[in-house]
Amino acid sequence: MHNEVYKISIPSEIINYYLPNDLIAYSENTKINYYRRIYFFSQYYSQSTRIPFDDYIDENSNWISLKSFIKILLKEKNSQIRYSFVILNDSIIIIRVPYLLPKSFHPLCKHITISSRSKYVKFAGEIWCDEFKDLYLNNNSGTYRPSDLLIKQVIDLFNYLLPKKHSNEIAIEVIDDQIWTYNELLLNIQLILNHINIKQGDIIYHYIDNNKLTDVTGTSRW
Repeated sequence: MHNEVYKISIPSEIINYYLPNDLIAYSENTKINYYRRIYFFSQYYSQSTRIPFDDYIDENSNWISLKSFIKILLKEKNSQIRYSFVILNDSIIIIRVPYLLPKSFHPLCKHITISSRSKYVKFAGEIWCDEFKDLYLNNNSGTYRPSDLLIKQVIDLFNYLLPKKHSNEIAIEVIDDQIWTYNELLLNIQLILNHINIKQGDIIYHYIDNNKLTDVTGTSRW
C-alpha cells in the first residue's frame, strides 16, 4: 500500500535565495552514521539496497503547485496526520505519513527515502493542519538535522509561493514544543507594545551613550 507522493517544482534561483546552504545527510561523525552513509550512498551497496518503494518515489509522484497541496492539507484538519517533506535544489517532495497503518510503514516516509537518497537537501521536516485549519511545520529530521533558524526561512519561502491569504496561517514548531501561529505571535507582540506604551508609527531606537556608558532605549514619532 502506497501513500500519495507530491512534487512541487520551484526554480532553483528562488530556493537558493531563501535557503542558500545545503544540509548534509548523516553529517555527524558517529559509527552508525558511517554505516548509514555506506548503505545509502556507496556505489557498491546503493543499488543492491534499493527497494521497490524507492522506484515508486522516483517514478510515480504527482507534480502539483504548493497552493494545490495546501488545499489538500487543509482538508485533513487533524494535527496527528503529518506530511514529511524535503526541499531540494529545484523542488519540494512531500508524502503523507501513514496514520492508521502499522509503524513498520513509517520508514518508507523517511526523509532519506523521499529525497531519493540525496546527500544534500535544503530543508527537511513535517507539515500538518489542525482542526482550526492552522498550518504548522517543524524541522523534525534526524537525517539532515536542519537548525531552528531555517524554519523562518522556509516559512518566508512558502509565503512567497502562496497567495497572501495563507501568509499568516503557517506556524512554527521548534524543539521546545512552543507553538505559535503567526496570529498568536502578532497578538503577543501587540500586548508587549501596549504594555511599554509604544504606538503604531513610533520608531524604536537603541544606542549606547559612550559618555555615560549606559544603554538608552526610546521611541520617536515618525
